[in-house]
Amino acid sequence: MKKKKNKIKNNVLKNFITSIKIIYKHEKKYLFLRLFMTILEPIRVYMYALILNNAIAVLESPLPTFERLLLDVGVATIINLILGTVLRNCQELSWPLSEKITYKIILERSIHTLDLDYELLEGPQGQEALEKGTRYNGEWNGIVGLANRGLRTIQYLIQILIGSAIMLTINIWLVVCIILLAVFKIYLENKRQAKVKSINDEAIPYWRRVNYVNNISTNLSIGKDLRVYNMDRFIEEERTNVFKDILRNIRKRIAYNTTMDIIIHVLAAIDSIILYAFLLNEVLNYGMLISTFTFMLASVSNVTWSLTYFAREYSNTYRCSLESADYLLIMGDTFITKTYTNNLPDTEFSIEFKNVYYQYCGQTGYALENVSFKIKKGEKIALVGYNGAGKTTLTKLICGLYHPTKGQILINGEDIETLKRDELAKAISPVFQETLIYAYDVKSNISMAYGTSIDYDRVIKASKTVGAHDKIKTLKDEYETMLTRDLEDDGIDLSGGESQKLAIARAIYKNAPLYILDEPTSALDPLAEAKIYQNFNEVVGGNSVIYISHRLSSTKFCDKIIVLDEGQIKETGTHYDLIKEDTLYKKLFEMQAEYYKKGETNNEN
Repeated sequence: MKKKKNKIKNNVLKNFITSIKIIYKHEKKYLFLRLFMTILEPIRVYMYALILNNAIAVLESPLPTFERLLLDVGVATIINLILGTVLRNCQELSWPLSEKITYKIILERSIHTLDLDYELLEGPQGQEALEKGTRYNGEWNGIVGLANRGLRTIQYLIQILIGSAIMLTINIWLVVCIILLAVFKIYLENKRQAKVKSINDEAIPYWRRVNYVNNISTNLSIGKDLRVYNMDRFIEEERTNVFKDILRNIRKRIAYNTTMDIIIHVLAAIDSIILYAFLLNEVLNYGMLISTFTFMLASVSNVTWSLTYFAREYSNTYRCSLESADYLLIMGDTFITKTYTNNLPDTEFSIEFKNVYYQYCGQTGYALENVSFKIKKGEKIALVGYNGAGKTTLTKLICGLYHPTKGQILINGEDIETLKRDELAKAISPVFQETLIYAYDVKSNISMAYGTSIDYDRVIKASKTVGAHDKIKTLKDEYETMLTRDLEDDGIDLSGGESQKLAIARAIYKNAPLYILDEPTSALDPLAEAKIYQNFNEVVGGNSVIYISHRLSSTKFCDKIIVLDEGQIKETGTHYDLIKEDTLYKKLFEMQAEYYKKGETNNEN
């Protein structure tokens, strides 16, 4: 399978338009408020210069009166106060809407992540892209920040255009000089933001290490090992080392920012020198009135600081565009392998592997090599082999989580690479090695559904099949009991064996044509395991089942055993066929049988 490159193109205008569209989709009112503020703020800014001009003009007139001063200045002042009040109210109204949009964007990203190709997302490029694409949220960062920063940039541009029009009445070269300096500052600010983001990106592996150490410190499932093996020393050492890297990264960013700040402040000082030189020349040599001088000074000052903020805001827009590009990469199709178009054929369920190879990212050989076999409807198959033989890889290929490097997998005669993922998901009830219990109530953990969509009778039947019903009845709220303490303080933590029972009950409740049980009973004792398998076989009836278990006693009732070794199928047959010959399966079975005999002898002693 050809991997797509995740090259990011930072087209600021295109990303800005995309951010506007996203905000418009989620909350139109917020966008209109921001546009209104973008237009209103420049008017308010130049009202101050107008008020000052009117006041001095009245004082310069031959017959200045208080009434004229009050009229000329008072009206403009009242208008300015109204504008300021409206802008503050708009700001107050926009903040909760911004939070709402951010929430919707995060939710949309979370849901979309589940549509991304599991294999691509699991790889190093996918992990890096996911980390970058989920970092920046809020009113002034990422997608929302790009829209806000972009509109602020437009606001300052409007202020510059108004001031420049006023300045043109004095001297065109004043406008040219200040704008050229502003362009240079924009260049420097863009360079600064790109460099700072690059430095921040260098810290991603460091923060990943910090998060890992923090997570294992608070993970109760491994808390026993951490305490018994005195892992506090490892945690302390790892955090100390990684924080040295983080501090070095921070110092690098501060040093660069400080240098750029000095350069930009020097340019701002040059702006001021040019401004005062031009205006003083007009007053001294060309008789400019003090009111005009004051108005021009205020207007040109507005232009100079607007240019400074324009440069800064545009560079922030550039940064937000880079952040948005990371987000848009995840939300795009780079990590979606293809569009699956075919439905699962409504025929007798079957699976066929045809010369399938699979190679992990960065692997030199193959995890699976030239694997071919068939599973007919209703067949019970056992996958047997040493750890790392390729059993779990094979099941992930069947689930469509991985894609064959070479070869073909057929489901009901249809190439798995053409089947819609939701159609494929409906056909499989898996129990993976990593048993997951979700922070919801028991019935939701079994049914993976909510509210009235839950079939309560099926939930109880599934839990009885795996021997979990009696335990659940002892819980405070029975099937309504919340599990884990992630969301509820009084949530219940189940043991490893109890969690595995719920995971198997979940698969039974789904009742798909194919069950895949990948070491589902490793935390249970042999008697409990045997009872579950006995009940399970009665419930699944004519459905197909793939068993993966190191306890080979479970292979006796299977129709076929496939023995994997180093990614290849070494043997195929029934338990009784393979046990008769000098096979790898026989060796594995006898080694385990000897282990149990020794265990029984020790128990008798």
